[in-house]
Amino acid sequence: MLVAVAVVVPAAAQTVDLPESFIFAGGTSFSYPEDGTVEVDEDFPDFAQVEFGNMVVYVAEFSIFEQANLTADSSLEDAAAWYIDALAESKFDPDMAEQTEVAGREALLYPYEYEGYDWALMLVRFEDGTFGALDAGNMDEDILLAMAASLQVGGEVAESNTGAISCTVRTDTANTIQLRVGPGENRTVFAFLPANTAFTPLGQTEADDGSLWFQLDRETVAPQSAASEAWVAVDDVETTGDCAAVRDASAPPIVPITAVQPAASSNDSGSTDNGSANTQGSIAPASGTWTITYGSTGKGSCLDDASFTYNINVDWSPAVVPVSYNGSSVTLGNSRLNEIQPGVFSGIYTLPNGNSLQFLLRPVSTTHLSGEAIVTGVVEGHTCSNSVQVNVTKN
Repeated sequence: MLVAVAVVVPAAAQTVDLPESFIFAGGTSFSYPEDGTVEVDEDFPDFAQVEFGNMVVYVAEFSIFEQANLTADSSLEDAAAWYIDALAESKFDPDMAEQTEVAGREALLYPYEYEGYDWALMLVRFEDGTFGALDAGNMDEDILLAMAASLQVGGEVAESNTGAISCTVRTDTANTIQLRVGPGENRTVFAFLPANTAFTPLGQTEADDGSLWFQLDRETVAPQSAASEAWVAVDDVETTGDCAAVRDASAPPIVPITAVQPAASSNDSGSTDNGSANTQGSIAPASGTWTITYGSTGKGSCLDDASFTYNINVDWSPAVVPVSYNGSSVTLGNSRLNEIQPGVFSGIYTLPNGNSLQFLLRPVSTTHLSGEAIVTGVVEGHTCSNSVQVNVTKN
């Protein structure tokens, strides 16, 4: 039997700051804390996982309940019973269900225990009769109620307590939307934007060709990358919220690559092999065993408000690796560098000590690649980009 308890959102919940927002493909939207991240499995597009601090909350669209033949006429208790039995794999106890009201709407709160942890399921009825759900573990009650108050259907996110909804970007397609080290098609591609996840831009700027670009948090969109920054073209992503209000950001400088030509030898003179090109006009590196060597010094630059440059000393040991070329990429050991433009290969190379470097290489001949290794580091509390000359020569 449903327990009738008059519960309303307490005043404290009204002051919770939820500046971030997310909209499902089906139109249900909700807001969440600034430090939160949202993940949606492409196989379950009506179910989102939100994490912030040590708390987690799952948000479900009405469509997930339709799979159990529940309709807009179904009671919230029936919906909660199905959710707890089928998805939480627990036994629904109707005596634990509390009828409540959130932002003037019918709601139901069901506290339960799962694997020794306290959870709370909250369902909220929308104006069209359908409903959505939040399933929270280790959740602050005020945050749960504030998120429930923001939950609605109709494709427009309810405004947060601080005013306009912040901008988020996303893509539904994996391994498609390119992330670059700076704004513009002339910048190096180092990863793809993860699919079905909303990201908040840090800033925006206009490239030299007039195209607009968002700067994203590199540690969030590509945590394994050695790139200093992450940029994505505005036209390539789906946007939600007030993206026109995203602050202006400064583009990092373009780091030129200086290819070091090897000294000419009698074998090179008149030879067409070392200068042979593939069908795209790029030099095709020969397969075999190659040696990677690094310059003894490098340059670093910090691009924040305390902008400065400096020199670094390098003591990276040479490495002998197998090299192969398939027409569109070069493989160095277990690392693949993709051809991002004719004669320019870019990718992440992992050192024997586990550290990752971003390689940007050009074939000088069929037996010589030259370019730069770029690694991110912290200098005097500032995030900096360091570049070191790299030569890869065939043994």
